[in-house]
Amino acid sequence: MLPRFFGWPQLFDPAAADPAPTPFPRLAAWYSAMRAEPAVEAVRAEIWAYWEEMEAAGQFKPIVDEIAASADPTLKLTYGVRPAALCAPTRCDP
Repeated sequence: MLPRFFGWPQLFDPAAADPAPTPFPRLAAWYSAMRAEPAVEAVRAEIWAYWEEMEAAGQFKPIVDEIAASADPTLKLTYGVRPAALCAPTRCDP
């Protein structure tokens, strides 16, 4: 949901490059290794199928509409934005 609707990178794909590489390469490598396990992949596929059904049924349309209607680049879940109001200097400095 985060990559699809909020412009986040593919967090769990170590090869992702668009819109940006994963900021968590070790987490992505772990997830890739986990998906190699048949039981894990079977559960992931079942959950993913459910979310695809929910998307087709319009579950996320209000979220998409809300994002599209807002010109505010500081939406809390927008990837890569550090609104000053949410940051303490030690937390958000690069």
